[in-house]
Amino acid sequence: MTAIQSPINDSSKLKKIRSFSAQTLQNDYAQFNIDVSNYFVGIDHIDLYECTDSGLQFFSPNNIVGDGKFYESIQHFDWYYKDDKWEFNKGLELIQQNERVLEIGSGRGQFLKLLKQKTEHAEGLELNESAIEKIRANGYKVHHMKIDELEQQLDAHTLFDVVCSFQVYEHIENIGAVIQSSLNTLKVGGRLIISVPNSDCIFNDPILNPFNMPPHHQGLWYPSTFEQLQSTFNIQLDAVYFEPSSFINKFRAAAVDCDIHKRAGTTTRFQYLKSLLRIFKEPRLQRGRTMIAQFIKL
Repeated sequence: MTAIQSPINDSSKLKKIRSFSAQTLQNDYAQFNIDVSNYFVGIDHIDLYECTDSGLQFFSPNNIVGDGKFYESIQHFDWYYKDDKWEFNKGLELIQQNERVLEIGSGRGQFLKLLKQKTEHAEGLELNESAIEKIRANGYKVHHMKIDELEQQLDAHTLFDVVCSFQVYEHIENIGAVIQSSLNTLKVGGRLIISVPNSDCIFNDPILNPFNMPPHHQGLWYPSTFEQLQSTFNIQLDAVYFEPSSFINKFRAAAVDCDIHKRAGTTTRFQYLKSLLRIFKEPRLQRGRTMIAQFIKL
């Protein structure tokens, strides 16, 4: 049996966080009319581990990864490929005029379109061929390749000022290699901008959110994960930004927290009131679903 290793740095310094029933997870996806049973053949549970070196949490086995058919089954949800996202607008604020920018995972080209306001030197990477056709038809430059393949084509004169990705890193099982390749395409002093779901947010707890688990997501990111990445890669954390959360969402979060306790079998008397007090007491739980980190390559 192959030893479990961190996808960030191959470390075996891990701690097990919790286990999930594969059947329960399949049932959760089925509520959205998505059949994921073929990904769990011979698997009765999946485990969530944390890399103690990086703080990244990841799932094992690590081969439960969504394919093209899976993503076709979820792309019809109106929340999946929204054009107007907080992270797009925040990311655009972080880009300076006329910088050379690479976006990893361009989707339908929403952010490339916004980048036209700042620079003519922007290009993307995308693996979905139908999406690539649409992006190119709109006049944007996009490559059908992975970051490690593009890395091999660059030299000191063609490196980027900024490499960014929005809601991509949580889908990647070999994330450490992808981060290193991303850094290799950057100039010294260049910036790596990463947008991922905020796992401190109650709404992203995988107990009630199957889309934050395989085959959709491969890892869970926390604000502390960004801090700890500095000890693994030659980078400096410049800033972390959180999507704003409305006041009413705090009450909704308390209801979700009650559901999480119910699913875990730990509900107590006056649970909603206890959950609400917890939400208002802990500022980190009041942040929104998404966060962005900006790193500087040293």
